[in-house]
Amino acid sequence: MGGGHLIAAFFVLYLFRRSIRDHFSTSKHSAMHKRVFEFAIAFLVIGFTAFFFLYVAPPAVESQDILGAFGAGFVNPFATGYSVDVLYCWGILLVWVLWESKRVKYGWICVLLGVVPGVAVGLGAYLLVRMRQLEG
Repeated sequence: MGGGHLIAAFFVLYLFRRSIRDHFSTSKHSAMHKRVFEFAIAFLVIGFTAFFFLYVAPPAVESQDILGAFGAGFVNPFATGYSVDVLYCWGILLVWVLWESKRVKYGWICVLLGVVPGVAVGLGAYLLVRMRQLEG
């Protein structure tokens, strides 16, 4: 993608964000209505979970080489960069869950979900659990 295309893409995203904010905002403190946020997070969590169990899990189960499947994320410098990023994100999720463990219950389940199917699921689940528990 060239520089001009990249600038145009960011401009479209900026306009889209402003449009969403103007239509779904409920207060000056958030740019998105709570229900839209919850739906978006749940949609992404379910989407990644489906992707994982339909695309990633079958070959891993078939080969019965779980460590090999994990190691495949480190086959070249680019894959290694993404994989290390995911591992660090999981570490940050773990530290966050431990930090808030007295206020947010069952965060440990989200940490486990961060391992399988992945950090996207663990983090998304934690955001939803945290929101519900801290509101009530």
